[in-house]
Amino acid sequence: MKVEDDINYESCKVIGEDMSSDMSPDELIQRDHSEDDIEETVAGRFTLDQILKATGVSDADFNLIKCRSRQRRLAQYKFAYCREAAQQGYTYHEIGININISAAAITTKLHCVLTY
Repeated sequence: MKVEDDINYESCKVIGEDMSSDMSPDELIQRDHSEDDIEETVAGRFTLDQILKATGVSDADFNLIKCRSRQRRLAQYKFAYCREAAQQGYTYHEIGININISAAAITTKLHCVLTY
């Protein structure tokens, strides 16, 4: 069964990007998704996108998560991402903004799984 994908990934905004640069959107996406982008930030922690990639998510699923997809198969990646980002000191609000969900949803995701 083939799933039709009608999400326009070009319209998704990336947190932290300066959209006034001279780079085209395709160049920005290519730069953000390069495999050798594993540098730590100044604060000694990884960026939120690096944490999400470290969960083992594919590039296609990475884009789905960033565009707020609610597919059940992505839940394990979202949980691992939220847990790791919180352990690295990011607030639930920062984590939620990065994947377009609310801070309350992050809290629910982390605490409901722990109670089962």
